[in-house]
Amino acid sequence: MKCLLVHDIQNDFFAQGPIPAIKSLDFVDRVNQMLRLSGKKFDAVVGSQDYHKPQHHAFASNNPGKKIEDKIELHHDRQILWADHCIQNTPGASFHPALDVYYLSYVIKKGMNPMYDTGSAFFDKGKGEKTLLDEYLKFKSIKEVYVLGNAIDLGITQTALDGLELGYKMTLIRDLCPTYKLPEDKVEFRWEDLKQKGVRVITSDVLNV
Repeated sequence: MKCLLVHDIQNDFFAQGPIPAIKSLDFVDRVNQMLRLSGKKFDAVVGSQDYHKPQHHAFASNNPGKKIEDKIELHHDRQILWADHCIQNTPGASFHPALDVYYLSYVIKKGMNPMYDTGSAFFDKGKGEKTLLDEYLKFKSIKEVYVLGNAIDLGITQTALDGLELGYKMTLIRDLCPTYKLPEDKVEFRWEDLKQKGVRVITSDVLNV
């Protein structure tokens, strides 16, 4: 049984948002092409959604004297500080209006605990709390998870590694997983490292898109 995970395609991650990882609407068009095929290819389609409280500890605005992309010590780990984004019950947290959400069978929200950053769709950064994704996948008897969305250096890498740890076969659809600020000379290394760790990497044409 297979699931397609649509990772954080939300307004605040587009060009006019505070974390502009997704550069064009053409990307959403290509994701929608995949979604239209999803009924033939997948047994479930899940959307993940960053969903933070305004007082989140990883926001620069909640750390006096600090600025965006500064690093602090948070729960015995190094934490980058973000611009305020995907605040609960705001338009920025909503899926982009061009995304065909009709095809999503389930939506999991992440990052709701203001004490922890959450890139992964499975766990918060400290793995103190799980999202509902693993529970849902087990309920649906899912064994393989295919991932696309935002972004290889914002959360998808950790989602893939956490999924492996939980026993899923993880596949990333490379041309539908953009980068945000990963240096160009490190992009290929990131993909090769993921493959070495057991993540399968394909392109969307393999799924006849």
